[in-house]
Amino acid sequence: MDPGPRIELRPARAEDEPLLARVFADARGSELGLLGLDDGMAELLIELQRRAQDTGYRQAYPDAEYCVIEVDGVPCGRLVLDWKWDEVRVVDVALLAGVRGRGVGGRLLRSLQQGAALGGRRLRLCVAHGNPARRLYERLGFRALASDELNADMAWEPGTERHSKGHSRDGQHINRGAAA
Repeated sequence: MDPGPRIELRPARAEDEPLLARVFADARGSELGLLGLDDGMAELLIELQRRAQDTGYRQAYPDAEYCVIEVDGVPCGRLVLDWKWDEVRVVDVALLAGVRGRGVGGRLLRSLQQGAALGGRRLRLCVAHGNPARRLYERLGFRALASDELNADMAWEPGTERHSKGHSRDGQHINRGAAA
């Protein structure tokens, strides 16, 4: 049986900045396309948004881990995690468009669920309304805790056992830098 792509996390480094900028732009580019900006203005706006997001994350989650997601050894995404005694917050997860839809996000989240469950922690994240990833989160057992006009705050609680169906096909898992 094909185990699927190998997924690894590693700490983000300064030399990853071009990749992280590309991941952010890839995730946000379609939104900005609706504004009708020329390429130069769109790039500038994306970079300003990326810097603002990074500053906001670092202020709100000063102890967060910033990771690069690699699929079969190729850097293709980012993951920001904030580990607390009672919960693990997925601050941000983003993959390049060419990697989406291949099961990488699901395997990554199932592994995070398993790691959170080992520590008796819930797994929490925030998702924008209309983001297709919300369907994945719901399939994995995440439930909305609160919602505003832009986002839904969602959590998965250990013991719901929905993650147990999601063991990766090769039996390997991701836990704080380990591989899947």
